[in-house]
Amino acid sequence: MGDEIDIQSEQARLQAMPMGELRREFERVCAWRHSTNNRPTLIRRILWHMRYGPLSEEVVRRAREIAEQVLVREIPPPGWPGVPETLAPEPPRDPRLPMPGTTLAREFRGERVEVLVLERGFEWRGEAYPSLSAVATAISGMHVNGFRFFWLGAKEKHA
Repeated sequence: MGDEIDIQSEQARLQAMPMGELRREFERVCAWRHSTNNRPTLIRRILWHMRYGPLSEEVVRRAREIAEQVLVREIPPPGWPGVPETLAPEPPRDPRLPMPGTTLAREFRGERVEVLVLERGFEWRGEAYPSLSAVATAISGMHVNGFRFFWLGAKEKHA
């Protein structure tokens, strides 16, 4: 496909481009937006695409079949054509945390403190907090480990 392309002059042209322009060139040539800011990666992929063109539908289909057989899951880069934008997978829930809906309670400086465990985060006095440590810090006024503050067991050690 790309025999008529002078790869060395194209490489020199791409090397001279500012990063923003190089990213736009990648998107123009490859028809998708890459999330990397790695200049050599972008240049290599642009040159490959100029030389050999895009992979055929058959090659992409066969690669996906093989990936499924070996239990590999495809995680396309942001902006990959035909793939909806999705959120990153959620990290596993810490086993020390009680179920959502549970109220954590303790006495602190002579006052009863109650914190509601949410699906994602915690609520104290009507305000949401992203982590147990964040709510414990708000309650105590100093940085505190949330698990220690609420006496929620040590993290299991893996052998």
